[in-house]
Amino acid sequence: MIATPPEAPRRRRNPLALAAIVVIVVAFTAMWVYAFFFASRENPDKLPDEAWRERTEATCGEYRAVVDELPPARSFADVEPREEAMRQRADVGAEANLVLREMVAAIAADEPDDAKSRDGAARWLADWDRYLAVREQHVEDWRAGIDEPFEEPPIEEGQITPVSLRMDAFAKINRMPSCQVPKDFG
Repeated sequence: MIATPPEAPRRRRNPLALAAIVVIVVAFTAMWVYAFFFASRENPDKLPDEAWRERTEATCGEYRAVVDELPPARSFADVEPREEAMRQRADVGAEANLVLREMVAAIAADEPDDAKSRDGAARWLADWDRYLAVREQHVEDWRAGIDEPFEEPPIEEGQITPVSLRMDAFAKINRMPSCQVPKDFG
């Protein structure tokens, strides 16, 4: 007589696991349906006050033209003695910082018309203040004979992403290319 193999135990389905899988699939489907069909296509950093954005671009353009005419920091590489090169670099850097401070003050004096635009502009101008404070310290370092690479402040404490990335993204989104951070410090 031939022995029949014992029946393999039937695998029971766990109704709780099946319900969890269904919930996950439904949640992901709902998320993608919302993202593709219902979510706003507008970037949350785009300010509604178009008139303010246009005025700000014009303001930045005026000040940026002055900064762009100044010699960049790298143009002093061949000046000898080195102390004289750093002094000249510090003088030009201080002048550029003064122009940028005036630009930020002019932008801050022209308040946007709506709350969302005011909030976005205030956060962006706060980034400019942090950025300029580091530029001003760098000029003082040059005056003291310290010739280290320029290091921007991070977006948030403990991060390494420079704040200029957020500042420039804000300027681009709001069609204010002249308001991007100048690259004069290298």
